[in-house]
Amino acid sequence: MESLRCVPDDPATPYCVDSERIRQTLLSLEYDPEPLSKKSLVSAAAYGVWVGEYFFYVCQTKRNSHLSVRTVWQTHKPYSAVFAKAFAACDAWNRKRTFPTAYLLKNSDGEAEIVADFLVDCRRGLSDLQLSDNLQFGLDSGCSAMAFLKEVMGEATPASLSLSEDSPGNV
Repeated sequence: MESLRCVPDDPATPYCVDSERIRQTLLSLEYDPEPLSKKSLVSAAAYGVWVGEYFFYVCQTKRNSHLSVRTVWQTHKPYSAVFAKAFAACDAWNRKRTFPTAYLLKNSDGEAEIVADFLVDCRRGLSDLQLSDNLQFGLDSGCSAMAFLKEVMGEATPASLSLSEDSPGNV
């Protein structure tokens, strides 16, 4: 259960980010947040959101200090078989763009997973507009990152190729 918090009258005033604010903001952005079980991530409350072909995890870190908007591409290929190409693809993305951060993981089955993770510091709170903008940017830039990574890895789909070079994350 979350504690009671004071909500400011001024929507431009930053205040505490909690799971209900995240859910309400996702709804206002016309996404359909699915509550995820506590076992799926380390955070107490997490939501899953589909954006086109990409599934995103939207949650706060353990101490509610950061908001994470993350998508994971499960390649279903052995980590060792794709390491060099996937590492180079993530490195190319991270050198050219600021957000989100792309990185490579090995899952428990020894398969490669490529992650695009957008983190927002919310220790001092976020205004309604800041929360909305950061959630939308995290989702948009995550789609751009995955489209880029899939194209570089030779796994692009027609939907991912339709994303333009002017997408979020290009700064």
